[in-house]
Amino acid sequence: QFRQYTIDAFTEFPNADVDVNPTNDRCLQSAVAPALSPENYYIGAFAGSSNTFATISDGTTYLSQAGVIGDGTLTFIFPVADPGPANYDGPIYVGAYPSIGTNTVAFKSESGNPEDVIINFNPDGTTPYLMTLNTVNNTSIEGLTFNTSASGSGYGGIIDLQSCQNVLIKNNIFTNVSGAGWDLNNTSINISGGYD
Repeated sequence: QFRQYTIDAFTEFPNADVDVNPTNDRCLQSAVAPALSPENYYIGAFAGSSNTFATISDGTTYLSQAGVIGDGTLTFIFPVADPGPANYDGPIYVGAYPSIGTNTVAFKSESGNPEDVIINFNPDGTTPYLMTLNTVNNTSIEGLTFNTSASGSGYGGIIDLQSCQNVLIKNNIFTNVSGAGWDLNNTSINISGGYD
């Protein structure tokens, strides 16, 4: 359902003349996609909804490329499992995205109970945090468990906020590397750049 397109536009013989500068005749734009509207989008299969992304990475990549248009909250919902808990794979990366209107992006479990949804990832030197928000505003993260406890690489960071504003982190469980000493690689939440 969430398709991306490539647009290839070009001109020939402007005003029925030979073009003396053909180097500026073509515009090629890839990864063009219709913007998302502020509503619920489910991660994984969810009966009764066509608004689904196979993985959270699919959803956040699409968001970064297409953006949000309209007033309200765009919510990525992690459905619960029966029996639970539901397990999802990280990492999660959200970069700056186009936005028109007064909108918020939310990440939350379907039930609101963080014990029902676990997001797992083993951070490393390349990706030291399970979730990174980079130049993102008006975002909430609620009702999720973030688990980096299996990481054996010396990295166990949970959320990295880089130049973000107005980010709400509420009612979550963080399970870091057990017995790790304090350092930047094992912080639950790292904040750098501007933040409100």
